[in-house]
This record gives sequence, structure tokens and C-alpha cells, in this order.
Amino acid sequence: MNNALMITLKTFRNRNLIRLDSSHDAVYTEEHTFYTLKIILSGTATCRFGKRKVQFYPDSCLMLSPGSKSETSINSDQGVESVTISFSGAFLEAFVKRFSIPPEHIGGGGFSESLYPVSSDMRITILHLKKQLERGTGNEELLNEYLHHSLFNYYTVFRREVLLRMEKLRFSKATTRAEVMKRLNDAREYISSNYNRNVSLQDAADIACLSVNHFMRTFKDAYGFSPHQYLIQLRLKRARYLLRNTRYALNEIVSMVGFECPSSFIRLFRNNFMVTPLKYRAAKTGVLI
Repeated sequence: MNNALMITLKTFRNRNLIRLDSSHDAVYTEEHTFYTLKIILSGTATCRFGKRKVQFYPDSCLMLSPGSKSETSINSDQGVESVTISFSGAFLEAFVKRFSIPPEHIGGGGFSESLYPVSSDMRITILHLKKQLERGTGNEELLNEYLHHSLFNYYTVFRREVLLRMEKLRFSKATTRAEVMKRLNDAREYISSNYNRNVSLQDAADIACLSVNHFMRTFKDAYGFSPHQYLIQLRLKRARYLLRNTRYALNEIVSMVGFECPSSFIRLFRNNFMVTPLKYRAAKTGVLI
């Protein structure tokens, strides 16, 4: 099944590729020759790659490795817009030289296949790139500059989420820190993809192949939050997105993001964002429901 409306497919002379899609209902498979960055701009989607399955939201991005395959599934009442960018090997090599990035940060599992947060800079760059493509811009020099910035934005997030957090782990050997960080990242990805379900501490620790106590300690060292605190923050941020971008009633949103008690949700939302959920929605949309 593939009811996706492909808005734009742009192939560059240097073999970079950009694909824009918009759909409510679609399943499509891709084979990735180069490193490929996927971002959901609105709605949600499920992505399978290798033996893994992740739930995709507009606050996350995914870098897929050369030679990998992915299957994206979309079944949503809300329209789902996505951007897929493939960076050619020569373009990536030039990027590494231009920004003096250690080559080992790219190869050898550097740009690991995982969900990472989308920074505001990355979102702005991608939206500008999308606008240029929708206008039919044929200036490849300009578009490639946007791709450089997109890749740099991703590397900045990767450095913050992996390389800098890895240095916070209390292990003397760099190889141990790298291995534990990879396990923690797998657990974080699991929490992110299942945030609206009953995610147990034991389940997350099992994903990380760590004991519960070891997992709790190292997760807090790396992320500054306990796993439970991280889960609550994620639920609140995604509730905020739904309040701003959909017309779901408040009680529906509470349930959709995994909270059981509306009063507890309202209290946590107010404590974190200094405003009640409905006042936040009214301020952002002018709608009070």
C-alpha cells in the first residue's frame, strides 16, 4: 500500500537527494545508499530498520546508515509531512573537512542509527529548505548550503546527545563509556517510542542490558534525569505539541500521552511550563477546548 503524495523528489548533480512526502495513509520501503536523515514535520509515523521499530514524532530525527533499509508506515487522522535527505559520500567527506570533524565521529558507528531530538536550528533549516523546494528553486549551490547546515545541525545534536553525555559516565576506559552510552541510547529510544504506554524500569534496563540499579545510576549521570523523570518530561512536551497543533480535547490528550489522571497532568504541566494546558492552547491557537 502506498497512498503517499510525493510533493518533491530532488536529485542533485553531486548525488544528494531530497524527498518531501505528505500523507494520511501509506507504507513505503526505502533502500539507503548513503547516510540518510529523516524528519517528521507534522503527525506521527512508524519506522522499521534492521530489527528495530521506532515511533516517529516531530520532535525527533533519525539518521540511517549506508546499505540499510527502512519501512515507514503512516496511519493518522492528522496529515503527516516528512523530509528525507540522503548525503552522498563525497558531500559527507567535504563536510567533515569543512567543519574539521574527526572522521571517527562519522564512520565506525559514529552516526549511529537512532532517534535524536530535533533542535530548533535544525527545524528552521529544514523548513527553509522545504520552502525553497516547494518554490521550485533550481539553484543547487543554495540548496547544498542548506544541506550543509542540516548536516551540521544534526552533528551538533549528535555531539550533545552522545559524545558529551558519554564523557559524563564514570568509567575510566573510553571503550566502556562508549558501550554503556550506546546501551543507554537504546533504552532512551525505547522510552521515546513507547512513551504513551506503561514503560517499566525493568523493561528499559533490559533493553540496555544493565541491572536496574546500574541503569538508573548511569542514565541519570548521562541525561541529568532519572528514567522516570525523562519519561514524564517527554509526555509533557508531546502533550504541549498536541495542544498547539491539534483540536483533541484535553482529556483525550491526557490519555494519548500516557497519563491516567487529568488533575495530575494539569499540575505537572503548570509546574513545568508555568501555565495551565488550556491557557497554553488559547495563547497559541486562540482556541479554548
